[in-house]
Amino acid sequence: MINVNNKTFSVERGELVMHAVPVSGQRREPYRHACPLAALEAVAHAIDGAGQGGIDRRQIHAASGATHTQVAVAMAFLVERGAVEEVGPRGSVLRSAGGAHLDAMTEYHALAQFG
Repeated sequence: MINVNNKTFSVERGELVMHAVPVSGQRREPYRHACPLAALEAVAHAIDGAGQGGIDRRQIHAASGATHTQVAVAMAFLVERGAVEEVGPRGSVLRSAGGAHLDAMTEYHALAQFG
């Protein structure tokens, strides 16, 4: 398992990009993963559609059509920005108050415009 201590987000060429620096594990070189805006929107809609019961990564992947990496980036961004809440073992389930899509778009566009 890799422990990532330093995680930041940016918007590059219309995609949400997560930059991470592992602090443990075999691979300790910085890396980046991207999530297109359409995938971020699909993930947020999937979370909103789940209601108060929440939704797990597998269900988000199936409902959104996004790749596992795109789902992971979107989830990390939404959790960091407070748009969704992690519940369950090791934050395995995400839950929102019903506004994940609106929060995601607000945070994405603010990041794109102001950095």
